[in-house]
Amino acid sequence: MIIIGSWNIRGLNSSYKQKMTQQWVAKNNLDLIEMLETRIQPVNIQAVEKGLGLHGWKFISNESQHPLCRIMIGWNTKKVATSLVSFASQWITCDVVRDFNATLSLADRHGGDGNWYGHMDDFQNCIHSAELMQIPSNGMHFTWHNGQQHDRTILRKLDWAFANQHLLMEWPAVQATFQARLVSDHSPIVCSSAFGLGDRGHRKPNQSPDI
Repeated sequence: MIIIGSWNIRGLNSSYKQKMTQQWVAKNNLDLIEMLETRIQPVNIQAVEKGLGLHGWKFISNESQHPLCRIMIGWNTKKVATSLVSFASQWITCDVVRDFNATLSLADRHGGDGNWYGHMDDFQNCIHSAELMQIPSNGMHFTWHNGQQHDRTILRKLDWAFANQHLLMEWPAVQATFQARLVSDHSPIVCSSAFGLGDRGHRKPNQSPDI
């Protein structure tokens, strides 16, 4: 069994957020994590990796593509193996990891501007073109909160868990859980499956899935 976590942490420079990330990984027994909007200066990458205290883990990031690192991926080398395919300032492929910050429908929005503009169809068109499907999920629907209260509250579903057909065939029991917000305005995501990577099909043990 492999468990994957994703979190728009909104900054990973502070020791407090590094400690919270370490606790989140331990609490959910995560084997692979993607941290979004980390805002780490390239010179501090190694210090942050050490500060996470995840012994036996390796990390890759897109720090060379932006003045501040936006995405960091880490994995437990005793459980999984992964490699970098390609990357840019807003995405890393190994195979599909991306920070979307977009909604799919009006049902994913509460408060704020209630209009639906033409450009908002772009996200749905992108998902359709990439032949991705939402992973069955539970937990919080609105994954982002603007930090305001009462009539100024704005809620959005900005965090998603998608998979291609190949992964869903390999992991028919995969499920995503959108957890309560902690030290970020975004909810962490934990994906798990009853099957291990070598339990179905011809995938080798410790081979990274296509997500």
